[in-house]
Amino acid sequence: SVSPIGEIQGSQTGLDYPFGVALDKSGNIYVTNTDDGTGNGSVAVYAAGSTGNVAPIRTIAGTHTELAGPQQLALDSSLNIYVANSAYDSGKGSLTVYAAGANGNVAPIATIEGSRTKLDGSDGIALDGSNNIYAANGDNNSITIYAAGSNGNVAPINTISGAKTNLDDPRGIVIH
Repeated sequence: SVSPIGEIQGSQTGLDYPFGVALDKSGNIYVTNTDDGTGNGSVAVYAAGSTGNVAPIRTIAGTHTELAGPQQLALDSSLNIYVANSAYDSGKGSLTVYAAGANGNVAPIATIEGSRTKLDGSDGIALDGSNNIYAANGDNNSITIYAAGSNGNVAPINTISGAKTNLDDPRGIVIH
């Protein structure tokens, strides 16, 4: 039993059903909020070392963001922000990418979404060393993999699925 060294909580934080957490190389804290009161969600960014009732230094939220139940998030080496959107068990899902430093009601710089993508309840996202994008799809028990720079209604370059994988409602993914 170990006490936390810090905790972000309170009315100024903007936290509302936080789900995913990532850190950048400077220690800034990125958090997805699955519900921000609009039903779309948000991404809040806190300064390194933040603790207590602190406001985010940046927030991605609003209708232009295309966020829809954001779950896990990942950062590439340029600090672009990749978000897995579950779309609230609608049988859909999307992956949205935001430019480094994005703030406010901004459109993504890339969106992977549509029937060819095989995304279904996207809950997890990770990047490999070549910036290929891995998505955990809880609704269809799969991991879909997209080439770096993918955008639009694109087919995955590979899919991990089937009874032999033992995947059962995957919610997160980490690449080491």
